[in-house]
Amino acid sequence: MLDIDEEQPSTSGQICLVSGKKGNIVETTTATMIPGSQATAKLVSFQVSSGYDSYGILIESINEPKFYFFVPLYTIKLNPDLETDAQWCEIKSMEFKDEETIIVINERDQVFEFNINTYEVKNLSKADDSNTAEFYDLKYKRIIEGNAWHKYKGTQPQKKKLAKVEEVVALAEEILFPLFKEDWIRKEQPYIVRKYKNKWYVKGSKSANSVFGVFEIVINADTSRIESLVHWEY
Repeated sequence: MLDIDEEQPSTSGQICLVSGKKGNIVETTTATMIPGSQATAKLVSFQVSSGYDSYGILIESINEPKFYFFVPLYTIKLNPDLETDAQWCEIKSMEFKDEETIIVINERDQVFEFNINTYEVKNLSKADDSNTAEFYDLKYKRIIEGNAWHKYKGTQPQKKKLAKVEEVVALAEEILFPLFKEDWIRKEQPYIVRKYKNKWYVKGSKSANSVFGVFEIVINADTSRIESLVHWEY
């Protein structure tokens, strides 16, 4: 796991990949190889101090370029008047339904389908999980809108849809390498990847010994257009 806000390992907790807040990892399954891909999927759950619990699937590349791509399954808004651990809702099982669909069941017997090709999550239970959308709106809308004024002034890529995380990472490197030293960018692996609506957001990781910041790039999933690009330096 990676402390994705402080960009360096932490012994006092990890970062919830939904909320961006530090907390304790309470369960991690063994990695499951994704058929036809050089990546694995594992279930992860994070407890955070911001009043939410986050549960989802972490897709991690096996070979370089290294990346982490988190897909949230459900998010629980905690009641501050109740004991936190009494509100946890762990994941009971994960198994392949077919070659492209993973079935996940939690302790409340809520059932979720995750498509490994489209990254689409379907809640097959009657209970509505609106907290995930609420949380993503709070965090990633702010990030994407905040970076919007860092316009990319180079030549835009050929127009095409970007459906796979591997394609997104490859395009990000294609744009970044000519602008910055390739070795510099590669040292920012593993890249942290998220998808918010029709936007891909890719961010570098800063090592403990680095004195520089990291890149952040926002790419339109429908057109491949680079909507913003910045490399922070301290």
